[in-house]
Amino acid sequence: MLISIISANAQENSHFNLFSTEGDWGQSVANYGKYIISVKDRLSSALLYDLEENKRVYRLFLTPHEERNGSTLIYHCNQCNFGSEKYDEQDMFPLLYINQRNPADSIGALITAYRIVPKLDENDSIVSFSMDLIQSIYLPLMTDENCLGNPNMVIDTKKNVFYTYSRNNNRKASNYGKGMISKFKMPSLYKDGSIQEVVRLTDDDILDSFKCDFNMFNAQGGFFRKGKLYFVQGMPSKTPSNNYIYFREINLKKKKQTRVVDMLALGFDKEPEGCWFYNGKVMISVVGKEFYELTSEMFKVK
Repeated sequence: MLISIISANAQENSHFNLFSTEGDWGQSVANYGKYIISVKDRLSSALLYDLEENKRVYRLFLTPHEERNGSTLIYHCNQCNFGSEKYDEQDMFPLLYINQRNPADSIGALITAYRIVPKLDENDSIVSFSMDLIQSIYLPLMTDENCLGNPNMVIDTKKNVFYTYSRNNNRKASNYGKGMISKFKMPSLYKDGSIQEVVRLTDDDILDSFKCDFNMFNAQGGFFRKGKLYFVQGMPSKTPSNNYIYFREINLKKKKQTRVVDMLALGFDKEPEGCWFYNGKVMISVVGKEFYELTSEMFKVK
């Protein structure tokens, strides 16, 4: 497979623009219009941020989820997205979907869907908000064939489908760590007038899938746009084999990776967490309080 791996001298620093230092150490970020929500590990808090005004709106503190599957924390909140469906037609925000890990070895990974309920002042400005768990979606249990380990979802809100980028976590398998892209129909919130509080998907619900020819370790923070999946991957590390930071583009129609940007080689030395598209640019959050714009042509997304 022929792809372009883009890299440059690490001395260059014109590829990234520091947008804000008012983040919240979030694990993932979802955007809707001018707003983003940054959620923390364990879902211990959620920060609503106004990108247009470049300021914090409200930080919601929540009771941290300490549930574990063995030693693995379930509520890691590695990826989040806003969908298209609303709990109520009058709601300001559609449902927020957050990726968690599998609650047990016999159960597939969990996606939790929340209703965002803002409180407005007399000028109709948001002054605070709450989050209500509305739906739990369970993906198929990982196998060597579906490679649905550590899945992260991005949503095509126009076609009402979602894609996962995931990997095989079976160390004994020949495809251990290899990436997989899978397509599912977006579960509806309502069925026959009632809320589907729990949805369990199986392999039969996989509409399409294709393999990636690279490892999917440390992939997190992505978005869907115009038939393509974009996500960031990696972190700086003293261990050479773990020392990488990539921005990847997957063409979902062609079923292949079509762009890789070596961000570490460009001088970016922070672990990316959230990744989204706003005002013509890709933006990312990192371990810390910073938000960045990816400004060079290497990161251009139409």
